[in-house]
Amino acid sequence: MTVPRKSPFRVVLFILRAVAAVAAGEATMVILITLVQESLFGGVGWTKSSAVVLLVSGTLTFLAAALGGFVAGWIMKDLPMLPALVIAAFIPVETTYLILTGRTTDPVWFDVMAATSLVVGLLLGAYFQVARAPKSSPDPAMSR
Repeated sequence: MTVPRKSPFRVVLFILRAVAAVAAGEATMVILITLVQESLFGGVGWTKSSAVVLLVSGTLTFLAAALGGFVAGWIMKDLPMLPALVIAAFIPVETTYLILTGRTTDPVWFDVMAATSLVVGLLLGAYFQVARAPKSSPDPAMSR
């Protein structure tokens, strides 16, 4: 018995699809978050926003991340969690950079909570693609 090999074309296509999924998921998330936090609320921060603005913008930001994960998972339908995991891996790095360089004046706990909500939103959006995928029936030949 020989193991079938994937053609180089299929490998390149897989890589291109993965890169496109990461780029589209990230772009979706960033554009929507910018629209919510900057355009809709004129900048959001712990010290400059009311509790209502923080609640509404936080909810919409979470939903933006979930939509980004959903888009990424939709593009990478064979492995929908992969692009969301790649995007999510960069969020703690970016948050750490923003905190250490003083580009954010919010309390550290606030920035960590915001970053965590983005990671959870991304993964939840991608998982929605996993959950809605058609379930394959078990191979009858394997049950013998």
